Amino acid sequence: MKSGVLDGLELLWCKRFRSVTLKCDSEEALELIKNGTADNHPCSGLVHYIRKCINRCWNIDLQHVYREANRATDLMAKLSHSISS
Repeated sequence: MKSGVLDGLELLWCKRFRSVTLKCDSEEALELIKNGTADNHPCSGLVHYIRKCINRCWNIDLQHVYREANRATDLMAKLSHSISS
């Protein structure tokens, strides 16, 4: 399963970034990442890997942003998926 959040965090870790602000336009996704999920939740595996990645030795600030206010980032995310396909 692909995840923009997980892919981005893995890339940042590999590039040795250790202080990161993760901006996401899904409040629900951020809540799952912050609080975890029950094992029977459909996204539990993905959330587990994201939380494991976040718990590495680095500083990550999770922020909710509105998609309309973050159009450039949204466009880059869409372009990155089309390039890697």
